[in-house]
Amino acid sequence: MYIASPYTKAEEKHKHRCNACGIEFESAEQLSTHNRLEHSSDAHSPAGIA
Repeated sequence: MYIASPYTKAEEKHKHRCNACGIEFESAEQLSTHNRLEHSSDAHSPAGIA
């Protein structure tokens, strides 16, 4: 008997979506790195922008 996964491939892709900007990532590690670099309070602003 085949037991279906609770997630389809399309749903799995959305499991690692940034809540702040909506970008999707392939892994939780990529999302974590993105959040740390882009959305943390100590993230650096882009060059030329104060």
